[in-house]
Amino acid sequence: ARTEAQFLCHATSLPSSDITDIPLGFRGRPVHFAGERTFNPWTVSIYNDINFTIRNAFEQWSNYIVRYDSTDGRTNPGGNGTNGYMTDLTVTQLDRNDRPLKKYYFKNAYPQSIGGVNLSFNTPDIETFDVTFIYNYFETSEVGGAPGRNENN
Repeated sequence: ARTEAQFLCHATSLPSSDITDIPLGFRGRPVHFAGERTFNPWTVSIYNDINFTIRNAFEQWSNYIVRYDSTDGRTNPGGNGTNGYMTDLTVTQLDRNDRPLKKYYFKNAYPQSIGGVNLSFNTPDIETFDVTFIYNYFETSEVGGAPGRNENN
């Protein structure tokens, strides 16, 4: 499913994050300070192939986290390739010549939701569905590079 995902993921957005505002009163007016950073969920739109390869993989992953038929689930989040339910994900923005412009590395990610597939004769389009991921944080490359360094130099 990993190979198919490279070709069937057709849309996403670069991730966003927010820093909360902590206003403190000083001499009758608020003075603002930076608070905690939050990382917003990341959504990927995927073409559904005739064998449901990627959808089946996401449903199996979701069932691994919390079973469909019971309340059993994994208690070890793991991450970074261990036997837990989290893994690292990467999205690469390419230029018109398929050269990497920027990469984002989503650390300790898992699928929060697997969207539905619209089944209708009125919709002649290719089937698609969205997967929304939760992750602990992201790292980013400089242009054309790995996290924290520029590979063009």
